[in-house]
Amino acid sequence: MMNTALRLRTLLDVYDLRDKPIWNTEMGYRFARADLGIQPQKPKGRWQDVLSHQQGAAYVARSLILSAGSGIQRVYWFNWDGEPPHPTMGLAESAGHKP
Repeated sequence: MMNTALRLRTLLDVYDLRDKPIWNTEMGYRFARADLGIQPQKPKGRWQDVLSHQQGAAYVARSLILSAGSGIQRVYWFNWDGEPPHPTMGLAESAGHKP
C-alpha cells in the first residue's frame, strides 16, 4: 500500500498535481460469517483469505493507519453489509444489522 501511494504521489508531482487528494475508493478483506457457515482459514497472504473477526479487526486498523501515514485522505470500505456478490467482505452480518 505504501509503495503504491508513493508511486502515485510521484506521478501526481510529474503532472504538477501534487495538491490533489488521494482516495482509496474500494478496499476490503474477507471475514468469517457464522450466519452463512463460513469459517476463518489460516491466512496465506492472499486476498482470498477468510479472516477471523480478531484478525479482520487488526487488518482493518492496520490498513487505516497505513493509509493515513501514506497521505491517503479517504478510505472507503467495499460492500459494507456483506450481501451478495461478496458475502464475506462485509463488516456487518444479517443484512447490516449485526456488526
